[in-house]
Amino acid sequence: RLVGLAERCASLPCGVPLCEDCASGVVRDLNARLRDAREERDRLQAAFAELEAGDGGPSHGALSDAEFAAEEAARELEVSELRAALASARRERSALADEAVRLRAQRAEQEAEEEAW
Repeated sequence: RLVGLAERCASLPCGVPLCEDCASGVVRDLNARLRDAREERDRLQAAFAELEAGDGGPSHGALSDAEFAAEEAARELEVSELRAALASARRERSALADEAVRLRAQRAEQEAEEEAW
């Protein structure tokens, strides 16, 4: 099996499938992969054991359906309030723009009256 693995290595530095350096490299790579697989297995087993030990309810920050629905309703209310505030701000801006036009016209009239005197 080691020979098969070594022969699949396309970039063997010495060109010999089972020289000591190549075999050591393959063994190091396989050991690293085995260590990673064992660590992942251990993490998965710990997570599974934690799930098995739980009461089946939400954990680790997960929300129940009712909590999620409540948060969603709160967000929708917040969005609605923000839209209303935006509409109010737009109306106020329009009113202020109208007032500015009125005041400019009034000032122009006053300046014209002053020039007439």
